[in-house]
Amino acid sequence: MAILTSPLFSRTENDNGDEEQLLKLFWNRAELKKELAKLRRDALRSAEKLTQQEALTLRLQQRLEQLESQLGNPETASSVVTYYQLQGVWKLCHNKLLAASNELGRAQHDKQYRKHVAEFRRGLNASLSGVQKSLNEVNHSGEVLSEEIRKLREKRSASYGIWNIFRRRRLTAQIRDKRLERRAITMRLGELTEELQSRSSQEPPEFSGLGTETKRAINLRLIAYAQELYLHFADREIANLARESSIRGFDDLKFGNKRDCRAIGSYIEDQLKLLAADANMQMRVQARMEYLKSELHYRQDADAVPIAGTLNSIPVFRANGKKVANVAVNVLGDEYWDIFSALLT
Repeated sequence: MAILTSPLFSRTENDNGDEEQLLKLFWNRAELKKELAKLRRDALRSAEKLTQQEALTLRLQQRLEQLESQLGNPETASSVVTYYQLQGVWKLCHNKLLAASNELGRAQHDKQYRKHVAEFRRGLNASLSGVQKSLNEVNHSGEVLSEEIRKLREKRSASYGIWNIFRRRRLTAQIRDKRLERRAITMRLGELTEELQSRSSQEPPEFSGLGTETKRAINLRLIAYAQELYLHFADREIANLARESSIRGFDDLKFGNKRDCRAIGSYIEDQLKLLAADANMQMRVQARMEYLKSELHYRQDADAVPIAGTLNSIPVFRANGKKVANVAVNVLGDEYWDIFSALLT
């Protein structure tokens, strides 16, 4: 019988082993297909990125060749130089606004975060003082109870003899009640100690960031700064030409003959030097802020950027602060110096 059944069991075991092997092969095949599909997708994306990069490289190469050709041509070289000088003015003013925005935003963030932490600490310290006061009161009550229990024990010890049996029983009951009170106080001391430790380890809540009024104040300063930069480059239409060079290609702009281009380039160099040496710029920006403060309007209370239509012109002031003229330029509406990328929203 054993001889007959042994091959049957052996065949069953072999069949089970074959099924497991088949299942493993099926799972491995499925995983390999998934991995292969993923690799194909990655390869397609890489090929697309490579094609885009090659196209970009080709355009840049063509642009470079065109630029070399224009610089090599005496008729266009001066215009090319002027074009990139104007772009340099635009980028310089944009970078100044961006640097001012980052500096002001960081300074205000640090200041308000310190205030946020200080307020949290004040509230926490007041809370801890209350818990500590309760802890001290409960601890004092425990000490009083311990002293009362000690005196009751002394009385019980002094009450010897059979004639004091009822007195000893009464004192024992009082001691038991006092011990129950002290046990409750001990538990309360543990709770207060744990609460004190828990509160002491609390961290300030997450800082929500700059408020709307702070953002408005920073944006107001940036707008005033943008207007001052425009006025600095207003003569000879340098500011307007710089804006045109930022949105239009070289082939779409004309700056005149060689003499005109050299004059523009020379003037730009002089204005850049004057701007770098201008020690009163921030003082004028502050005075302009005070004037603009009442001129700006916002669509909603939560908006940090004013309505562009409220800045249709740039006021011009004398040294004594008196307004003498308006320049019909809207630094917000015309997006001078890419100002929106510097404003806080």
